[in-house]
Amino acid sequence: MALTQEQTRSTAAADMGRSGDDLVVGDAPTRDRQTGLFVLLGAIGFLGMAIISGAGVILGAPGTGSSLERRVVALAPSGTAGTAVGTIALIVGLAAVGGSWIAIGLALRHGAPLRPLVAISALWATPLLFGPPIFSRDVYSYAADGLMVSRHLEPNRYGPATLGGTHFLDPVSHVWLNTPSPYGPLFLRIAGWIVPTSHYSLVGTVVLLRLVAVLGVVLMGIALPKLAGALGKDPARAFWLGVCNPLVLIHFIAGAHNDSLMVGLMVAGLALAALKRPVAGILLCVLGATVKAPAALAAVFIIAETVRALPRKKRLATLIRLTGISLGAFALVTWATQLGWSWIGALGVPGVNRSLLTPSTFAAHYLSMAFGHNATMLSLTRGVSLLLTAVGVAYLLWRAPRFGTVRACGYALALVVALGPIVLPWYALWALVVLAAAGDDWDQVYAVIATIVFLIVLQPSGSTMPDPMLEITVVVLSVTAFLIAFGPTRRWMGREVAALVDDYRTLGAAGPFLGVSRRVAGRVAHYRTGTSAVANRSDSVV
Repeated sequence: MALTQEQTRSTAAADMGRSGDDLVVGDAPTRDRQTGLFVLLGAIGFLGMAIISGAGVILGAPGTGSSLERRVVALAPSGTAGTAVGTIALIVGLAAVGGSWIAIGLALRHGAPLRPLVAISALWATPLLFGPPIFSRDVYSYAADGLMVSRHLEPNRYGPATLGGTHFLDPVSHVWLNTPSPYGPLFLRIAGWIVPTSHYSLVGTVVLLRLVAVLGVVLMGIALPKLAGALGKDPARAFWLGVCNPLVLIHFIAGAHNDSLMVGLMVAGLALAALKRPVAGILLCVLGATVKAPAALAAVFIIAETVRALPRKKRLATLIRLTGISLGAFALVTWATQLGWSWIGALGVPGVNRSLLTPSTFAAHYLSMAFGHNATMLSLTRGVSLLLTAVGVAYLLWRAPRFGTVRACGYALALVVALGPIVLPWYALWALVVLAAAGDDWDQVYAVIATIVFLIVLQPSGSTMPDPMLEITVVVLSVTAFLIAFGPTRRWMGREVAALVDDYRTLGAAGPFLGVSRRVAGRVAHYRTGTSAVANRSDSVV
């Protein structure tokens, strides 16, 4: 894919294009200090993840009911004391892993090899891999869908309640018991294979579904540095933001969301396209779309970029050929799974869930407070959001050469999530992982802010936090996005950040506070001086 002018001008492109292990970071003492720092931060983050996993045992929703689970739960405190202990543990764990992750990101400003980040990610993932599903019960819905497939029922037409009496339904959220599955045929077929492979054990099914999610994270870990290198970005920083990220590990491994496999295939497809293998990239993105539909958007951007790079005479024929390959691959996978096309009609199913974390629902809530007609307002805001999404994606396809194709694809995925019928923390990872490889500095700053915010909006049981917290989250993320997108405020924030860094280097730890105080005092004095001058001129006129 074509690089943007900004990427071409980058003086660091040669170093960023190399693999992380080829990057030399200072002299031997500097490397030793960095290694020691990474070991310390890796250990703190590991303890944080272990504490989070333990808090999930105390605060999490009822699970499989297996004998092992019952023995582990019996060791955990219960009642009011258990809730207090679990809540404190969760806060401590999130603070430990979040702080360690940010500290690693700050250390990457001086360059770092990729290998330590891979080791840290594997270390942090380990407690989550062996702990209970937390922050969501979706994996139990996947298991129930797999049981339906194994019994030749259609999950895209009927909810899991169709199964009747089975222990697979016990941990499924009541919201989804009578709701058809919105997932693609490939994932449902995989789930249908897993259930009999586990001998119809719910525990075994959940473990194998988690391994599928781990496969998605592994794909991301392999493809993301290659994609970043092809785009002239730092592979280590992309890996830190897109794989080592606590939000990724918690929701893709602990939560075992199938979004992990979709994103892994999508990023692998974008990486192949960036390495001048567009057809292979399109096929992987289509494969990802048969897990969850949003990956199809990446295939559209690859096709647009490939066609745009050709002479005008060849564009139409190439567009028809690539579109035919995409649709043919889609049809082939759907036919091979023998699950039919009913999943397309179920794509709107997530919208039955309403959350104030979703901007369209947030807007409808306040409009209905003023004008009434709750259902009408929700339909209105969702309709407007759908229109804005279509216009925004079309604009990004048109302006992709300016932004860079992969970056524009990341923005399009962000639009689909933000303006969609439901926003969930792991949905944000569709765009975040792509922008980890292709975004500019401000994109990555916003991704870090979103990561921290989304870490605290769900309870380990999968329930959302109280509505006021969700409303604050929407306001904070929306205002921050506007400030970054609006040129004058972005330039002002850039100057302020640069000044804070200079203050820190000049005055030490207290520098940023002293610098901010000095600048605020100067602006207040300037304002008062200007006000006095205006008053004096008014007096002279009188």
